[in-house]
Amino acid sequence: MRILAARLANHFRRGRNGYPRSRDFSSLTKKEDLTLEEEAERKIGWMLKLFFAGTATYVGYQFFPYMGDTLIQQSVSLLHVKDPLFKRIGASRLSRFAIDDERRMKVVELGGAQELLHMLGAAKDDKTRKEALKALAALSKSGKS
Repeated sequence: MRILAARLANHFRRGRNGYPRSRDFSSLTKKEDLTLEEEAERKIGWMLKLFFAGTATYVGYQFFPYMGDTLIQQSVSLLHVKDPLFKRIGASRLSRFAIDDERRMKVVELGGAQELLHMLGAAKDDKTRKEALKALAALSKSGKS
């Protein structure tokens, strides 16, 4: 197979008159050609670095949404689940997020306070009620004195 590939490559390298074709398609000298190649490699390198940084930022935002509104929305959505463990986790997260008035209002706007009230009324165990009360207490605090 290697012999056949070598013969085929040799055949295509030769011109019509049987002599090997010249590979010099450029009128530039070797030194000028190298500087052009180095410049192209440098530019492509920067392009690849920027592409990698952009991709890493996008992936990080999608897979690690531990900051901002995305986690608050996920915590409120955990209150809709029927499993009491997930409800407790969501309530615990909401109580930790309630550190300033802006975040408290965001939780209330997303329906977190209403869900915590439903959770408190429908809870079947004391641990779930306790977490709902902690979260409601944290949401009811005000930063203005």
